[in-house]
Amino acid sequence: MIYQGHLLMEAVAPILAKGIPKPIWLLANAKEDWKSQTGEGMISAFQHEVSDHLSDTEIENRLEGKTFDKMLASDVSLTGRGVALECDGPSHFCVNSGTGSVPLSRNGVRDTLLCTRGWQVVSVPWDEWSAQKINGKCRLWVERSLSRLGAQSNTV
Repeated sequence: MIYQGHLLMEAVAPILAKGIPKPIWLLANAKEDWKSQTGEGMISAFQHEVSDHLSDTEIENRLEGKTFDKMLASDVSLTGRGVALECDGPSHFCVNSGTGSVPLSRNGVRDTLLCTRGWQVVSVPWDEWSAQKINGKCRLWVERSLSRLGAQSNTV
């Protein structure tokens, strides 16, 4: 968490981040811990499902694609496009009566850190994906999401 806070500060307020005193030993240890955790990447059944569906529809992708600096990984990256599909299961949302599903702030932190590394991010909410799967419209959902980014699947 210490290094994630450091990365976020550098991303959103780089001038301020430079002026904040940080013990060198703490930051070095936090960076190593962060890098070791990024390398472990737990791949969920939902990530496999999205990736398999993309592969079945000839959209090249990679599970746990790393950023150029190896500090972050996306759930599913579209090969050669700089697009991260983040498979957001129920634990990524707060559900309150009257407001529906509200993304947790950690999603925004993740998206900001990926964007500052040149990636475009698409959240794939589990409930939307399930509804599209039932209707057989997952490919259409992906294509629409990509068109909103200005990216296109390689078969469109």
